[in-house]
Amino acid sequence: MNVLLFDGTQLAYRSYYAFVRNPLHNSSGEETSLTFAFVNTLLRLLQRYEPAYAAVVFDAPGKKFRHEVDAHYKEGRPPMPERMAAQLPRLHEALDAFRLTVLQMEGFEADDVLGTLARRFEARADDVFLVTSDKDFQQLLSERVRMLRVKRTGGDIDLFGPTELQAEMGIAPSQVVDYMALCGDSVDNVPGVPGVGAKTARTLIGEHSSLDGLYASLEKISSAALRRKLEAGRESALRSRELIQIVTDVPLDLELDSLRFGQPDWPRVRALLRELEFVQLLRSLPAESAPTHQATCARVEDADGLQRLATNLRAKSAYALHLETARDASGREQPFALAFAWDDAEATLVRLSLPGPQLSLGDLGLETRVAGELDAKTVREALGDVLASGAQTIVHDAKHAAAALADCDLRLEPPWFDTMLASYVLNPSRRGHALEVLAGEVLDRALRPRDSHFDAKDRQRDLRSLGTGALAGYMGERVTTVWSLHPSLRRALDAEQVNRVYDDIELPLVNVLRDMERAGVRIDVGFLERLSREFETDADALAERIYALAGMHFNIQSPRQLGEVLFEKLGLAHGRRTKTGWSTDSDVLERLAREHELPRAVLEYRALTKLRSTYTEALPKLVRPRTGRIHTSFNQAVASTGRLSSSDPNLQNIPTRTETGRRIRCAFIPADEDARLMSADYSQIELRIMAHLSQDRALMRAFREGGDVHTLTAARIADCAPEDVRPEQRAAAKTVNFGVIYGMGARGLAQQLNIELDEARHFIQEYFASYPGVRVYTQEMIERARTQGFVTTLLGRKLVLPDLKSAHPAQRAAAERVAVNAPIQGSAADFIKSAMVRVHARLRDENLRARMILQVHDELVLDVPEQEVDAVRVLVRHEMENAFPLSVPVVVDVGVGRNWAEAH
Repeated sequence: MNVLLFDGTQLAYRSYYAFVRNPLHNSSGEETSLTFAFVNTLLRLLQRYEPAYAAVVFDAPGKKFRHEVDAHYKEGRPPMPERMAAQLPRLHEALDAFRLTVLQMEGFEADDVLGTLARRFEARADDVFLVTSDKDFQQLLSERVRMLRVKRTGGDIDLFGPTELQAEMGIAPSQVVDYMALCGDSVDNVPGVPGVGAKTARTLIGEHSSLDGLYASLEKISSAALRRKLEAGRESALRSRELIQIVTDVPLDLELDSLRFGQPDWPRVRALLRELEFVQLLRSLPAESAPTHQATCARVEDADGLQRLATNLRAKSAYALHLETARDASGREQPFALAFAWDDAEATLVRLSLPGPQLSLGDLGLETRVAGELDAKTVREALGDVLASGAQTIVHDAKHAAAALADCDLRLEPPWFDTMLASYVLNPSRRGHALEVLAGEVLDRALRPRDSHFDAKDRQRDLRSLGTGALAGYMGERVTTVWSLHPSLRRALDAEQVNRVYDDIELPLVNVLRDMERAGVRIDVGFLERLSREFETDADALAERIYALAGMHFNIQSPRQLGEVLFEKLGLAHGRRTKTGWSTDSDVLERLAREHELPRAVLEYRALTKLRSTYTEALPKLVRPRTGRIHTSFNQAVASTGRLSSSDPNLQNIPTRTETGRRIRCAFIPADEDARLMSADYSQIELRIMAHLSQDRALMRAFREGGDVHTLTAARIADCAPEDVRPEQRAAAKTVNFGVIYGMGARGLAQQLNIELDEARHFIQEYFASYPGVRVYTQEMIERARTQGFVTTLLGRKLVLPDLKSAHPAQRAAAERVAVNAPIQGSAADFIKSAMVRVHARLRDENLRARMILQVHDELVLDVPEQEVDAVRVLVRHEMENAFPLSVPVVVDVGVGRNWAEAH
C-alpha cells in the first residue's frame, strides 16, 4: 500500500518558477504555467505509484509557532508573486477535480502536517512518499518513508531515502536536524552557528554523532578558532534546532481513512484541461479517463459487397472517409484500407491489395495475402464515380487522402470538409492537429492508442499485419470520429467568423497543392553533381584559409573547437554562453566578422557546406525513378500566419541573394525541352499591405506613382531629392521599411546596418516622421489586439495573442511585434493562396497545359509549354494582381527562362 503526501506549497513555488521566464497562457490570456507543471507532476506520480492514500498540504496563512521561538524566522522572504497567487485558484480547482484531500493547519507549517501524516502512516503503509525537494524533510526518512524530489529543470523525479542521504551527505536521517542546526538555513533565516559551514557541520556531526554529543566534548575540538565559534553560537544552535525540528504530533482532527484515494473525477479533469488548453496533458491521461468510442465496422469481403457499399454512398449527401497508406518502393503513399461512415456508430471497411512495385508483406515477416483484400481495379470500378461525385466527403487531411487515392487512379473531388484544416483555421498556433487530439478536445472521446490493436508479441506494429477484424475496429473508431467532428467544427468556424478563410482559401487550395505535389519539378541531376564537386573544392580552399588564419588545424564544424580558436587563441570578445561553451552561432560570427577575417571565412564555409549537403548532394537522391522529378510536400496547416511551408525536401530556403543560391536554382528546369519555367513574384507585397492598412498618404502616394519606394523612403529620411540618394542610403531605407513590419527596434537596426545606436534611432524617428500613418497604425493595432486578444488579416484569418496580457515584459513585447506583423504577413499569405486558387482554376478552365509546380513565399513557379508563355503570362499577372483589392496598386514581376534562376 502506497501513500503519496504532497508538499503543496513547495511544489507550487517550484511549478511557478519552472516557467517564470517563459510562462504558458491559454488563448484567453490566462497564465496557466503553475497549474500545468503541478498537474503534470501529479499525473506522473499518481500513475506510477498508484497510491491508496494521498493528500496535498499547504502552509496556512499567518504566523506559526516557530515565530514564538524566533521572531526573525523566515524574515526577509519576499511575498508570493502576484502572478503566482493569481494561479492558485485554478490549481485548487484541479486538485478538487482529482478528488485529492487538501489540508492546512493554522499555527503550523505544511512540513509539520506532512511529518505528522508520515509518522501515522508509517506503521500501516508499505511505502510513504513525501513529494518535496525541501531538505528539511530528510529528517523524516526511514525504511518506509522516502522523498520524491522534483527537479525544477526538466521535471525529473528522484527517489531519495536513507541510503541516498548517506551517500550524498554522509549522515543519517536522525542527524539531519543537528547538522542543520550547526550550518543553518539561509532560506528560512535559521541562523545556525555563525562561521560554521555545511562541510564543517557534516564533519562535526560525523565525529560526535549529535549536537548534544558535540557540546559535551567541546574541549576536544583541536581548532581553537572553531571551538570559540561553537561556544559563542551554542544558544543559536539550540534555537536553530528547535526551528528546524519538524513536529510529528500535530493535533489533526481526521481519520487516516479520510485520505483514501480512489479515482479522479475524470470528466471534470478533462473539462478543466481542455479549458486550460493542456493538449499534452490530455494526451497523457489514461485511456479509461475518457468515454471510449467504439463503432461497429462491417467488412466488404467481395465485389458484391463493394457494389452494395457504392449504392449506399450514392444515396448520401455526405459521408466520412478515413484511409491508411503504406509507402511503396517508388516512394508513393498508397492506400491499403478505406473506411466509410455516415453516422457515429457504424462504418464499413474496404481492404485493398497494394498495386505496382511495393514493399511486400513478406518483407515485414507478414502473410503475403490477407483474406478480404480487393484489388485496386475492382475498387476503382465500384467507387470511382462515388469519390468523384457531388456528395460531401468529410476527411481528416484531404490533401493526403486525395494524393494517395490518385496513385490508385481514384479521384477524390470536392466538395469536402477537412477536419484537420478546420482545426488549423480555428487555432493556427496549435502545434499539431492530430485526429486523436481533436477527438479528445472537441468530442471528449478517447481513441484507443494505435499500439493497443496489436498483439503484445507483435514487434512490427504494421497495420497491414492486423487481422481484418482488428483493422476494422481501428478504422471504424477513426472514421466515425471524423464524421462526428464535422458539425462541431463547422459551427465553430461560423461562430469565430473565420469561415471565409476556410471555405474560400484553405479548402479550395487542397486541390491546388495536390496537383502541384503530383506534378513535381524536374532537376538537372548532372548539373547538381558538377556543382557539388565545385562546392567541395571551394569549401576545401576556404578550410585551408581558415586554418591559415587560425594558425592551426581544428574541426571547423565543432562549436567548442571554433570557440577556443576565436575566444582563447585570437582573443575576440565572446557573447552568450551555451551548455558546451561560448556561442558561435551566426549572430555571434556576424558580429565578430566586423573585426576579424576568420569568422567571415567561417560564415562562408558554413553557407557553402550547408548548400552542398542540403541541396547539391541531397536533391538528386530525392528524384523519384517513376517520374524523374522531385515531389516536395506543401504543408498547409503549420505556420500560424497562414504561410505555406514545404518539406521532403524544403524548397523554401534556397537563398536568392547569393550567387551560390542562384546557381542552385539553375538546376530546376522545365519538364520538357520545348517548355519554359515562369516565375511570378509579388513586388513588395507586404509594404503595399502596410500602406493599405495604415492609409499613410505618403506611403500610398509612393506606390501609386510607381517609383522605387526604398529610394523615396531614403530621400524623405535624408531630406534630399530621390536622384541624390546614395546606394547605402537606399539599403538602409529598405531595411527600415521591412524592419518596421517585423517590429525591429533601434538596436536590431544598428546590428543589421552595422551603424551606431544613435544613428539607428535617428533613422527610425525620421521614418515615422515621414510616414506618420504607419506609427498610428502600429500603435492602434497593438491597442486593438490587447483589447480583443487577437488580430485578423484582411481576409479574416485570426491569430490569438495571449501573451499581450503577459506580466513578462519580453513576452509582452514579442506579442506586440506579432500584433503588428501578423495582419501584414498573414494577409500576404492569404494573397498568394487566393492567387494560387485563381490561377489553378483559370489554367484548368482554359484547357492550358501549363502547371504550377512551386510556391516560395511571394513567388509562384510554373512549368509552361513555349507556345503558351504569352497567354499564361497575362493570365498569371491578372489573377495575382486581382486576388484582393488594395488601395495601392499590386504589382507582379513575371520572368521566363530555361531554368528557375533565369526566370526569377
